[in-house]
Amino acid sequence: MNRSRKVVFVPFCALAQGIRAQGIVRDFPAVIRPVVEILGKSDINIVQMPCPELFFDKLIRRPKQKSAYADAKCQSNYRQVADSVVKQVEMYLANGYKVIAIMGIEFSPSCAVNVITGPPPNRIRSGTGFFMEALSHSLRAKGIAIPMIGIKTRSPAEAVEELTAILRR
Repeated sequence: MNRSRKVVFVPFCALAQGIRAQGIVRDFPAVIRPVVEILGKSDINIVQMPCPELFFDKLIRRPKQKSAYADAKCQSNYRQVADSVVKQVEMYLANGYKVIAIMGIEFSPSCAVNVITGPPPNRIRSGTGFFMEALSHSLRAKGIAIPMIGIKTRSPAEAVEELTAILRR
């Protein structure tokens, strides 16, 4: 049997919801099943990206807004983790793999792709998490274009549909 040469990078918490901030895990206690199922059914390798928040925050932590991670130390960590992920991407590409997508978790101060939470009155707003910003910047600097898909844990079907559309191309 030939190995699959298709890869999707997923955020750490897509495969381990137990590391997310306290009180926000409501829909899937461990893995985000619909995402894992479509990747498995499509014979796509799953690469779990590190959780950047664990480099400078605790495993058991309260939810925070993006501004809580705006300091220089956090930003440096985001860049370092992003650079390490880009090295992995480059390794896969150099060895004939196709990196289908990079997935993030919406509303996360680190891993949101399109939507973040902010202070009232506009709690939900357009925006990207710091890690995804650093990752996008690092990829662009290397001339690498990979679609980014945000997973909403309350409605992961949207991310599954987006991934399915990419696979049909």
